[in-house]
Amino acid sequence: MSEISVSLASTQVTLVNGRSSLTASVTNASASVERVVLGVYAAPGAAAAATAGPVVNPVSWTTVERPLREIGPGATEQYVVSFEAAAAPAGTYGLKAIAYPADRAPEEYSDRGQTLQVIVPAAPVEPPPPKRPWWIFILVAVLLAAVGGVAYYLTRPPAELAMPDVAGLSQVEARDLLVEVGFTGTLVTATVNQPGVAQDVAVRTEPAAGEVVAPGTGITLVLATGLVEVPDLTGARDDDAVAALEALDLVPAFSGGRPGTVTNQDRQGLAPFDATVTLTINPDTPPQPPCTPWPACILPDLPVFEIPDRIQLDRVLVDPAF
Repeated sequence: MSEISVSLASTQVTLVNGRSSLTASVTNASASVERVVLGVYAAPGAAAAATAGPVVNPVSWTTVERPLREIGPGATEQYVVSFEAAAAPAGTYGLKAIAYPADRAPEEYSDRGQTLQVIVPAAPVEPPPPKRPWWIFILVAVLLAAVGGVAYYLTRPPAELAMPDVAGLSQVEARDLLVEVGFTGTLVTATVNQPGVAQDVAVRTEPAAGEVVAPGTGITLVLATGLVEVPDLTGARDDDAVAALEALDLVPAFSGGRPGTVTNQDRQGLAPFDATVTLTINPDTPPQPPCTPWPACILPDLPVFEIPDRIQLDRVLVDPAF
């Protein structure tokens, strides 16, 4: 029988994270070159050595690096035996490393094999989380309810709102203000001829500014057309016509002398609120004297006395009693 023997760096190996390895030395003590195989086999009772889990053959997770080699006479070869058993149940498993000639059966060299124990440690057991006192859950529920109540109180919509004054704002600005105040009802627009207010500028709201209504109340936003109705001023005195035009922010202009009566105008009906309206004036006729030359014509027979430029008094009568 060939002089082939095997020795192990350690007869016990513990897996770390399911892995480990060791070195096996195989020596050829014969006088000729031998083709040698190193095999690892389950030792009797190896599967029963597991402390938990299903029966596992440890050979299934054992490998030998280059198990067949040619070893010269008197030479020794180093073999690396690796173990990878991440899913193996915890326990101690028995293996046997046998070196034998490639042309012979391993059983013939079983008595020269080396027994090895592979330990698969149990996974650490994490301690259960500490139990929380039951009153903690009640306290958290109460706090959440309190926070929710405060949040609702601070964010709940008001029952009533006062209508803001939007006069003079643009249509967009007026809409934004109503939303900012908190109104959520339908908003519609209407138009009106308003002196002195440009087109699409807000005149008022319906309900009016200052009224207190519910947030969902429908609102009408009244906008200016930028136009006014020019009245018919024919037959009016010029001063009265001027006052009527200026009340509508219209600019009066005149054709003809004043004072007098309006006989015509160049605009009537709708016009821009700052438009110029030219009035044609029939001037008044001044009163005529009843006769000429005035006033001598009314006393034709009245004698005319000439008054001298200077009067000389010859005597001055003095009253003795004075």
